[in-house]
Amino acid sequence: MPTRALVIIASAFAAASLLITGPASAADHGTLTWEPHTFTASEGRSAEAELGTLTVRYDRADPDSDTIDLKFVRFPATTDNPGPPLVYLAGGPGGSGTGSARGPRFELFMKLRELGDVIAWDQRGTGLSEPRVRVEATFDVPFEGAVSHDWLSEQYAEVGRKAREQFERDGFDPAPLNSNASADDLEDLRIALGEESLRLWAISYGTHLALATAKRHPDSIESMVLAGVEPLDSTYKLPSQAGAPMRALSREIAAHPVFGPMIPDFTALVRDVLERAEREPFAVEIAHPETGDPVVCEIGRLELEYVTWGALFRRDRMSILPAAYLATSMGRTEMLAQVPASSRGSSGGGNAMSLAMDCASGVGDDRRARIERETPDSLFGRSMNFHGFSICPTIDVPDLGDDYRAPLVSDMPVLCLSGELDVRTPPANAERILEHLPNGQHVVITRAGHDNDLWVSSPKIAECMLAFFRGQALPHERIELPPLEFMVPEGFAGE
Repeated sequence: MPTRALVIIASAFAAASLLITGPASAADHGTLTWEPHTFTASEGRSAEAELGTLTVRYDRADPDSDTIDLKFVRFPATTDNPGPPLVYLAGGPGGSGTGSARGPRFELFMKLRELGDVIAWDQRGTGLSEPRVRVEATFDVPFEGAVSHDWLSEQYAEVGRKAREQFERDGFDPAPLNSNASADDLEDLRIALGEESLRLWAISYGTHLALATAKRHPDSIESMVLAGVEPLDSTYKLPSQAGAPMRALSREIAAHPVFGPMIPDFTALVRDVLERAEREPFAVEIAHPETGDPVVCEIGRLELEYVTWGALFRRDRMSILPAAYLATSMGRTEMLAQVPASSRGSSGGGNAMSLAMDCASGVGDDRRARIERETPDSLFGRSMNFHGFSICPTIDVPDLGDDYRAPLVSDMPVLCLSGELDVRTPPANAERILEHLPNGQHVVITRAGHDNDLWVSSPKIAECMLAFFRGQALPHERIELPPLEFMVPEGFAGE
């Protein structure tokens, strides 16, 4: 996950998709080839595996469509009695399954081999899969002045217009870049492997794709573990969904020996500082990163929302929030001097697949109206969705429709993992989909955010996953993480 706050949000909706190569020659369900592969993780650990290439038609509705190559790494099972393969679906959209396996989740990939083959899957347009396209359009966020909502919305609308022009110029149709097409990719993978079914484990947008796949190919998915659930109708976030995680974080801060007496209600403090920044942006002098000359940046509400939203991604990023907001409320803006380095400069562009997938999943009229109702009174409402509201109308990717966004109704076994502090995919998301999944279970990880918190913050997570996939009773109904360690600047406690 990039640290630059604007890029974090931009990449979630950022750009649009694949240049096509070669005439279609794959069979109806694709052709599969293999080669030996030594997979090396980021810390130097390695595992012998296979690199697979599944060649499928880019547009299955067109018998003359060119083909694309979908790549994946298969780690062989370590059991003599393997079950169906476990396919990992990365988030984003735009995340890479093989990239995820290289990082802190490597051990979890290796652990799950006790159940069967484990596949790190690179969805179309991501990771090792080919081809990939980046949207060329970018824009510069100036270092001087404050960034307004209206200005930034227009910049992203222009990115969408230029992306559409880029696709028209290159003869590219982004319509087949959607979650239904990705679900069909997984079905073709199952058939090519000769398997009766697959098991899915997924995070964030990957859970959205998993739900779409189980809905579209219900007999092909045996069971699923969904971490940080994004329901099929929830590509666009409800501003109110940050409420419960923020209240949980406020309780955590109120119990802290240093910050508790000074910040009895962190949510109220954040709201106060954001409203002050909206009335009168905070002026901070910094050295321009290119020239070194002093320049005055004005930090308004929108940037503070972005930076806070980014910090709420993981436990380690939350550590600075109490000190930063308390200092700013006292008129000490030295911590704000770091904001421009993370939010100004070049933005836009990015992986084309990201934008096409989210715009295709779309938003229904009822949810759009609810978002508009909730936005004025919310902490982060204006920064949560406006990229989609700005880009999607101008790039003109077909919406999959309300039938697509209807919930999965199934007796399939499903395990949901949620972070108590996750403002992106809060526990309420899992509770909602489980209303239609009578064989579903839910484990909440206290004090966890998003991202790696949902996979590797406790060994009990792997224990629950192994038990679930084996059809056993879960060893933990709730997973407790240690209290958050908040950054306390030197001398801060005495003031």
